[in-house]
Amino acid sequence: MKRNAHIVDIIFILSLFCIFTASALLVVLMGADVYQGITKDMDHNYSSRSSISYVTEKIRQHDSEGQIFVGDLENEPALILTQNYNNDTYETWIYRDGNHLKEIMVAAGTQVNPGDGQELMEVTDFQLEATDQSIRIAAADGEGKWSESMVYVQCGPVKMREG
Repeated sequence: MKRNAHIVDIIFILSLFCIFTASALLVVLMGADVYQGITKDMDHNYSSRSSISYVTEKIRQHDSEGQIFVGDLENEPALILTQNYNNDTYETWIYRDGNHLKEIMVAAGTQVNPGDGQELMEVTDFQLEATDQSIRIAAADGEGKWSESMVYVQCGPVKMREG
């Protein structure tokens, strides 16, 4: 009788150990799934929001009359920012080429080719829309998730310009 009780105790302890091990494994698997979801969200936030933040900051840096234009470069929207340096006028073009947001700074009047710009970050789509006193910026990340922002400009109406 004592031996049967001893076997029951061992089986009970092994059962508890198996339940504990299975529970621990389940918690680890759920944690890994949560971590993967957080990582995806962080990647989305970085790629789409960073591009919008970058363009917004560039607009604010050039918020003076006659320095902000919205145009197009080979049927893609482009932000054109002008600035004077040492009595010369330069243009900074920000646009999408393929799956990348690009930027190039050239002397005013220079022909801009989309492939010439410096890659900033990955975006699958990029939109600019100018109204009287604001510019709407929208960008899609690699998974097609959109982020957008509206930037108010103090310098007056944003002008449209052909690329």
